Amino acid sequence: MGQNITVRWKKDNVPPQEVVQQILVDYLGEDSGCKIDEGENGDWLVSLPGLPSHPMRSIHHGLQVTLQAERWFEVSLLLFDREYDTWGRGITITHRSQDAFVQAVIEGFVQTLKTYYKARINRGR
Repeated sequence: MGQNITVRWKKDNVPPQEVVQQILVDYLGEDSGCKIDEGENGDWLVSLPGLPSHPMRSIHHGLQVTLQAERWFEVSLLLFDREYDTWGRGITITHRSQDAFVQAVIEGFVQTLKTYYKARINRGR
C-alpha cells in the first residue's frame, strides 16, 4: 500500500528548497548508506540501504505481503501558491508498498520539518 504525505509551510515561513534538501541529508546521515538522486523535474528519489522486510515474516510463514524490491521514497516539490490560502509551498513524500523501516524514516523526517518549521501535515493514500 502506498501513501502520500504533504508538508506545507505558512507563506511567511517557507524554507528554501536547498534548506529542505540539506535537512533531509542531515536527517539521513552522511555515512548511512542512503542515496538521494535528483529527477528531471527536480524531485528527489531517496534510496535506503537494506532489503524490505516485514516484522512477522519469520513467525507467520504463510503471511502474504507485497513489498517493493528496494527501500525508497520520493520527495516532490509543491511550487504553487494560492492567494486565498495562508499556507504556501511545500513537499509531498510518496512511497509505495514499503516496509515499516521506510515508513519510520519518513515519519521522523516529517516530524522534524513540523517541529522546526511549524509545518502542516496532510496524509493521503
